[in-house]
Amino acid sequence: MLDYGLLEDEIVSRLNDRFVKESVTDNFLSVVRPENEADIKKVYEKGVAFVAYADSLFTNSQSIDQVVQRETVKIRVFMVTDNLRGDNGHYKLNRWVKLSLVGYQPNHCSNRLYISDYKEISYDNGRWSCMLEFTTETSLGQESYDEPIIGGAFQGFN
Repeated sequence: MLDYGLLEDEIVSRLNDRFVKESVTDNFLSVVRPENEADIKKVYEKGVAFVAYADSLFTNSQSIDQVVQRETVKIRVFMVTDNLRGDNGHYKLNRWVKLSLVGYQPNHCSNRLYISDYKEISYDNGRWSCMLEFTTETSLGQESYDEPIIGGAFQGFN
């Protein structure tokens, strides 16, 4: 079963590894979504890609014996920079995030990440920001139970 916190950590790690590979760690950093107001207001010295689990959509179970569902998982990457252009600008950070995540298949997921939404760039208090939403899929199934199903097992028609 997918752990959303571990998924966020995995994506943050992948982004930071890309920043190291491309020698842009002086310009960009990836972190998980802040947990409190103080962390949200923290001022970063470089462009930041905040990674956050957004939501899930579940299919109905197709089995009459056990519950097994497909889960469509959405992860959002909020990008915040001081500049729009240049080596430490928004356009470069956006590029590295896309190159790092499009086509990547996270652990415990059955599909590769693809971009499902984009929110426009905005400028507020001297910072540029936008959001890319990535989607993947996984499966969710019930644990095994030794106890009988309420009402007994389905016997079919006689």
